[in-house]
Amino acid sequence: MKILLTGKNGFIGKSLLKNKDFMSHDITAIDKEQSQLDKLNHIFEDQKFNFLIHLASTMTPNKSNGHILDDLENDIFHAIKLFDLAIKNKIDCIIFISSAGALGSYSDSKPSIKSMYGLSKFFLENFLKLNAQNSDTKILNLRLSNLYGPEQIFKNNQGVIPNFYNHICSNQSIDVWGDGNNKKDYLFIEDFVSLMNRILEQGPSSGSFDVGSGVSYSLNQIIDIFSHIFSKKINVNYMDQLASDRIDMTIDISATSKEFNWKPLVSLKEGIHFYTEWVKSHEK
Repeated sequence: MKILLTGKNGFIGKSLLKNKDFMSHDITAIDKEQSQLDKLNHIFEDQKFNFLIHLASTMTPNKSNGHILDDLENDIFHAIKLFDLAIKNKIDCIIFISSAGALGSYSDSKPSIKSMYGLSKFFLENFLKLNAQNSDTKILNLRLSNLYGPEQIFKNNQGVIPNFYNHICSNQSIDVWGDGNNKKDYLFIEDFVSLMNRILEQGPSSGSFDVGSGVSYSLNQIIDIFSHIFSKKINVNYMDQLASDRIDMTIDISATSKEFNWKPLVSLKEGIHFYTEWVKSHEK
């Protein structure tokens, strides 16, 4: 398979590009600078791709509402141009990485949009569906839960697992919005990479699928896991719930598992342990 991958320097991009099975395909991986429209034109002129995997994004859920115009230009408009170009060049399949954390799962009766980040994902999902109606390009929307694991770094206060790890190692209290009992789904990055390999093995597919572990954990449960790993009590500051945050998130992955013959294998406790060991090995 010939694959065009955007966002090669991000958490997911780095993880895919380090995987032997993924790299057995003919991969063209690009970063933000290489994603400019004139350069993309040359890329599509030179090669015929089977898949476009779009990972690139500069938006984050807790920052997006304050940078609306920049986000429109850098993320949404850029993605529209990229998708339009891919469809015009008759790409077989576009895989768009959406967010169950920002929108809820496909099993919900309607999306719960509480941020510009969520709105952008919802818009692009539907833009793809509409724009591909008169073409042979297949659209595969994947709504991810909260990914974590090696290659994820603590940046812009993003990611519960690296955030908690950073605060604990710095002997700082952990800030929790709400009472810590709200539950969400967390998926280990290697399980997601495994799903992507299954999708590529199967060939171009279409549809909209929820992707997660299928098990929800509260922030208090995650704190307990870290407390056990570090063998110490962790100080927590409980604060008012953020308006942009989803209270609970349960992901039904049965359709995804059936469609792609896939299931996640790493428990949250195992995954956090793997992550802490990876960080320690890279701090030396």
